[in-house]
Amino acid sequence: MGKILRALTNDGFVRVTVFDSTEVVIKAKKIHGLTNVAAAALGRTLTGAVIMAADMKEPDNRICIQIRSDGEIGTVAAESYKTGEVKGLVSNPDVNIPLREDGKLDVGGALGHSGTLSVIKDLGVGEPQVGTVELVSGEIAEDISYYYMQSEQIPTAVGLGVLVSKEGIVLGAGGYMLQLLPDCPEEIISCAEANINSLEKNLSLFFAEDNDPEELVESLLKEMPFKIIEEYEGEYKCDCSKVRVEKALISIGKKELTKIKEQDKCAEVTCHYCNKKYTFTEKDLEKLIG
Repeated sequence: MGKILRALTNDGFVRVTVFDSTEVVIKAKKIHGLTNVAAAALGRTLTGAVIMAADMKEPDNRICIQIRSDGEIGTVAAESYKTGEVKGLVSNPDVNIPLREDGKLDVGGALGHSGTLSVIKDLGVGEPQVGTVELVSGEIAEDISYYYMQSEQIPTAVGLGVLVSKEGIVLGAGGYMLQLLPDCPEEIISCAEANINSLEKNLSLFFAEDNDPEELVESLLKEMPFKIIEEYEGEYKCDCSKVRVEKALISIGKKELTKIKEQDKCAEVTCHYCNKKYTFTEKDLEKLIG
C-alpha cells in the first residue's frame, strides 16, 4: 500500500497528484523477478499509471500505459484503476545494462530511446480512448509530460523515481504530476516552475527516506494556498480470475480448443501480471468447447 494525495490550489489553476509507490514496486519486483533496471522502468510506469488514473471520475475507470521500444527491455505496460489498484509487466524482466555515467540506472538505455508511448483510457462506456506519441527520452516521466502536451494540450510536469540498491532492494519509489489548468495566470506558472526547479531532494531519495507525500505537495505548491481534495491508498493488485481466463480460452475458438484437448489433454494458463497459474482439465476443456 502507498499513499496517494490529490491537491488543488484555492484559485483552481494548479492540480497536483503525489503517490508513494515504494510498496507497489517492491511487490512488482518480487512477482516478476526483475533486474534493477527493469524494476526502475516498470516502477516508474506503474507510478505514472496510478497518478494518471487518479484524475478519473469513477472507481471502474482505468488507465493503461503501453511503452513499446526497440531496446532490450521490449514492452513495458501498466494498468491502473481510479481506486489505485495497479498491475504491470515487462517483456524482458532479465534485462541488464550498464549504469549511466552518473551512476544511475539507465532506464532510457534499456528502452532504447526509440519507440512509442500509448495511453488507453477506459471509461466503462463505449470504446476506450487511445492516444499515442513517440518517446522523447525513454525516461518515462518526460514521455508522459509530452503525451499530455501533444494529446490533451495540458501543460504537465511529471517526476518519477525508483531507488534500488546494488543488492536489488527497492529502497524508495514514487512520483508526482503537476498540471496547469485553463487560463492559469503567468505569475502562477512562474511560481510553479520555480517550485519544481527548487525541489531539494532527489525524488526517489525523498521516498526512500520515508517522507510524507504531503511534504512534496507543499513543496510543489509553495506560495500557493491549496486544499487536499482526495487521499487514499494504492496497491499492486491483479484482477485476474478463472472466469476471465475461461473467456480468453473461449475466444480462441472451438477448433483450437479441441486441438489443445486432443494433444495436451489439459491447459495451463499463467497470468502475465501476477504469475498465477490456472489449470483446465480435459473435462474443463470439453465444457468450454460445448
